[in-house]
Amino acid sequence: MLRVQGLHCAYASSRGRVDALRDVSFEVPRSARLAVVGGSGAGKSTLLRCLNLLVAPSRGSVQVGDRQLTSLDARELAIARRQIGMVFQHFALLHRRTARENVALPLELAGLPRAAIARRVEELLDRVRLRDEADAYPSELSGGQRQRVGIARALAHAPRLLLCDEPTSALDADNAQHVVALLDGLSRDLELTIVFVSHQLEVVRSLADVVAVLDGGALCELTPVAEFFSQPRSPAGARLLTPESPMKLPHDLVSEARRRPGVGPSTLLTFAISSNDATSVIFQTLSRQPSLRLDVVAANIESRGGQSVGSLSVLIHGEPPVIRAALASLEERAVTMEVVGHVVDAA
Repeated sequence: MLRVQGLHCAYASSRGRVDALRDVSFEVPRSARLAVVGGSGAGKSTLLRCLNLLVAPSRGSVQVGDRQLTSLDARELAIARRQIGMVFQHFALLHRRTARENVALPLELAGLPRAAIARRVEELLDRVRLRDEADAYPSELSGGQRQRVGIARALAHAPRLLLCDEPTSALDADNAQHVVALLDGLSRDLELTIVFVSHQLEVVRSLADVVAVLDGGALCELTPVAEFFSQPRSPAGARLLTPESPMKLPHDLVSEARRRPGVGPSTLLTFAISSNDATSVIFQTLSRQPSLRLDVVAANIESRGGQSVGSLSVLIHGEPPVIRAALASLEERAVTMEVVGHVVDAA
C-alpha cells in the first residue's frame, strides 16, 4: 500500500520559485495500478521521484507499507528503497554489462552472496522471458528486450512498489504492448503496486486501474480508469483526452464521409461507451426514426474490469429535422456523445 499526504515540492530556478507539487494526497492499495498523467510541466516526474525520495519533498509524507519514508535517516532510507523498484524511460542500463550482469547489479551492491545472486538473476530473467539473451549486451538487444532487462533489475529485491517513468514511450507499438502485458502479469502474479507516468493513453487504458491527473503541480482528479475515459471529472483531464481520446475521431473521417456517394445530408457522431448495454441503447434509440440510415465508421471498444469501455463513431444519414429529433432522444437517455461534423452534401 502507498499513502501520500500533503506532498509539496518547491525549488528555485532562474525564473524564481517553482512549486512543482502542491499538497498532493492519495492512496494506492496493494496490487493496484495508478497512472499519473498531465500536461508538460504538470509535475508527473517530480511526483514519481518523490515517491522513493530521489527528490526530497519540501513537506508532506510518503508511506510504503508500514514505513514512513520521509521520517527515515539515510541508512534506513537506503534499506527501505529496496522495496521500491524503478523502471526508466530510456532503460538506464550499463552498456558494458550483459543482461545478466545488469540485473545482478543491485544485488551485488547489497552484498548478497554470489550463489544467491546467480539464482535470483536466473529466476528474474526467466520471468521476463530473457533467459536466452542473458549474455547479450544492451547494444545487441531490441528496445523491448532492454526494457525487460530494466524491469527484471527493478524486481531484484522483490519490491512491493514499482515506479515506472514512461516505460513504453521509447518503444514501438508491438514492444510497448509486450511491456504492458508483462507489467500487467507481474502486478497480478506478485501483487505489485504499480505507479507509472505515461502520456500514451492506450497504455493508461490497458494498464491502469485508477488515473491521477496533475495540473500545475496539483492533483485535480483521481478517477477509475473507465470513468476517466468516458467522463473525466476535471478540465485538465478533458484536455488530455482531446487529441487522442476514444471520444475523438481521426480528422479524416469527415473527409471519408464526403467521399461516400449518394448518402445525402449526414451527421458524424462519436459516442462514449462506458457500460455493457451502451451500444444497445444507442442503436435502439436511433432505430426509432425509420427514415434514418446508420453507417458505423469507427469502433474502439474493449472490456475493462468487466465493463465495455471505448467509443463508437456513427454516420447518420437523414434530413436535419429527423437527425435533430434523434439527437434529442439520445440526450434524454443521458448518452454521452459528440457531434463531430455535418456533411450536407456527400454526393
